[in-house]
Amino acid sequence: MTKVNASVIIAMASFMLSACDSCRDYSDYSCNQLEKADYNVYFYFLDRDKERYLGTSQGLLQCGEIAQQYAREKELEGAEWSYVCCLKTKNSSCAEKHR
Repeated sequence: MTKVNASVIIAMASFMLSACDSCRDYSDYSCNQLEKADYNVYFYFLDRDKERYLGTSQGLLQCGEIAQQYAREKELEGAEWSYVCCLKTKNSSCAEKHR
C-alpha cells in the first residue's frame, strides 16, 4: 500500500468515526469533548420557579451527581426539580445546555 492510499484511508476512517458521533446531532462538540468539559451546574425548583447555582463540575456525570446530591441534602426526593449543565468555554459561561 502506498503512502498516499494509507493517508486517504486514515482520513476517511477519521471522518466516518466523527460523523457517527451521536452528540454531533445536537451539539457543536463530540461526546468525548462533552464528557470531559467543565460545566456550571444550575438547580431548578420547578414548583417555585426558582434557580440556584450549585457550582462547577468536570463532565456531565459529575454535574448530574451534584444536582442529585443537592436534592438529597434538601430532602427533595418527592418534589419537582430539575437541573441544567451549562457548558463552559473560553467565550461563554453557558455555551450549550445539557443534562
